[in-house]
Amino acid sequence: FPSHDSGDFFDLWNYVQYGEVFHYREAVKGKYNNSGDYSVVWGDVHAVNSDQKAVDLAIGLSQELSVENVILHDLFDAESINHHEEKDPFRLLQKEESCDDDLELELETTLKLLDFYKSQVPSATFHNVASNHSDFIDRWLRDVDWRKVRNKKMYLKLANAVADGKAPKGVLNYLINKDIPEVKTYGYGDSLRIKGWELALHGDLGTNGSRGGIQQFKNLSTKTITGHTHSPQRQDGSIVVGTLTRLRLNYNKSLSSWMQGVVLIYPNGKATNIHFIDYKYTTLK
Repeated sequence: FPSHDSGDFFDLWNYVQYGEVFHYREAVKGKYNNSGDYSVVWGDVHAVNSDQKAVDLAIGLSQELSVENVILHDLFDAESINHHEEKDPFRLLQKEESCDDDLELELETTLKLLDFYKSQVPSATFHNVASNHSDFIDRWLRDVDWRKVRNKKMYLKLANAVADGKAPKGVLNYLINKDIPEVKTYGYGDSLRIKGWELALHGDLGTNGSRGGIQQFKNLSTKTITGHTHSPQRQDGSIVVGTLTRLRLNYNKSLSSWMQGVVLIYPNGKATNIHFIDYKYTTLK
């Protein structure tokens, strides 16, 4: 990804210029110092259904590069209240027997994991982007009759926060702001720009109320890095990150293009997908 006539470029922690290879810290001390350091967009997390080995790779790479920003998509899975499964009695029974239908437990687990991620990458500011799975909580509050569902007390607690106007960025972001205020949160319609990239779009919503997708985003007047599909792509100025979940979940039983990985934004503003294949992303030492 050449950035100057010299053809210099970054590749992970390497900076190459005029045929010489330097460690990135040598590069950012010089001309890129005023541009800030690396940022990374993690693949969709889905905390309770994340693949710990893939998450460990994302953490390790973030540590190695002392990243300045970590952007999170679909941090929350919403397995406990997933509306796509509400008409499947056998799946509901399975979740009931394993306690996977406990919303309070899932939220506690998600927030604990977020706090852990943050502690592992102390160089970084963490940013949580409004995403469709996080929005499942808000949808659940709007759609269900609380008297007839599991998690009645959590429904009343969260509904009260929404009714009091405390969750304009969504319920999950409200809980993050309350419990882990160092994490920055973004609602639908908010903007987060780093080195020319718009990073506050999850990818589920498109223009004028339509569904999102790379075919729309590549035509925007700004470059974007989105999540949502779990399938990394790149077209023109639009990049889609992969996932940090297990590669097989309940809803992708057949053919799948999912791939684990992250997107790196280099100090010079260039960005690239980093794919995790067999829990490796490079042959470099």
